[in-house]
Amino acid sequence: MSLRNLLLTTLVYFCICQTASNSCEELGGIMSETLINFSERVESTLAEHTAMVEGKLDSLEEKVGAIELILAAHTSKGEKALRKILQNLVNLNEMVAEIDRTLDHEEHN
Repeated sequence: MSLRNLLLTTLVYFCICQTASNSCEELGGIMSETLINFSERVESTLAEHTAMVEGKLDSLEEKVGAIELILAAHTSKGEKALRKILQNLVNLNEMVAEIDRTLDHEEHN
């Protein structure tokens, strides 16, 4: 092979390698930009979903709080009713005891 052909072949290979190198750099830049865009979209979507979930949790917490208040009110009313029933039973028991004493007293007389 002549020196001229060797130089031309080397020049052609150099141009091919340079073109490939430039293409790789461009491809790397495109891939990097694509990854950055994808990452930004993922972050944005994640932030939106997180905000939505937090909103639903806040709403659930409010509903649970309201249910707790309702249960507390009903429990308080139930306790008051039970106390009143117990007091009525005590009073009834005292009346029965008084009636028994009266009957016993009348039997002895």
